[in-house]
Amino acid sequence: MPTVCELVVSALVLLSSVAIQTCGQEDHAIPSLPLITFPVLNRCTDNVQSQFVVPETLKYRHYSAQKLNLLTKVINAPLFEFELRLKELPCKIDTFSVTVFIANNGTSCSGKNVFLNFTADGSINRLVISDDNDYLEEIIYHKDNFCISSISKDFISLNFCKSKCYLNDDEAGQNICVPRCCASGSISSGLSKLSHKLMFS
Repeated sequence: MPTVCELVVSALVLLSSVAIQTCGQEDHAIPSLPLITFPVLNRCTDNVQSQFVVPETLKYRHYSAQKLNLLTKVINAPLFEFELRLKELPCKIDTFSVTVFIANNGTSCSGKNVFLNFTADGSINRLVISDDNDYLEEIIYHKDNFCISSISKDFISLNFCKSKCYLNDDEAGQNICVPRCCASGSISSGLSKLSHKLMFS
């Protein structure tokens, strides 16, 4: 029968063996999932929420499945989802406001119907047609030239920098905008060489 001393020695040897094996093992940390970085849009005040998912009625629709797949890879985030950050607009002169109904994506004013649509990268397509459905104007605004001033379940309001388009009194300014001069959807759907430059420049 082993003595107390022999038992103590055996226990120490066993503990030393376990310690050596533990030190020889590498730590296998569980890899962390990559954080999703959402594209950023401007909000005009702190009263506007910090996250924004574009409603279906306000999404720009002239995208093919191939184009959407390409944009998903380029943007590397869920499409039409944005982080809203408080930022003062860099307007050279002044701003003007547009409010539209979310349910039917439009608002009527002075015989004109104004429609706003967000592109996948956060620019805005602003379409104006007359009450008798005559095309009046269509303009692309870069996301640096507008901010979201309010969002509710029924309405969304935005402030735009007055631009160089000069298509009506509200537009008369010095900030850049892009009047549409080609077929509907070609600027943001990849149907022309110009569209590719505008979407990815």
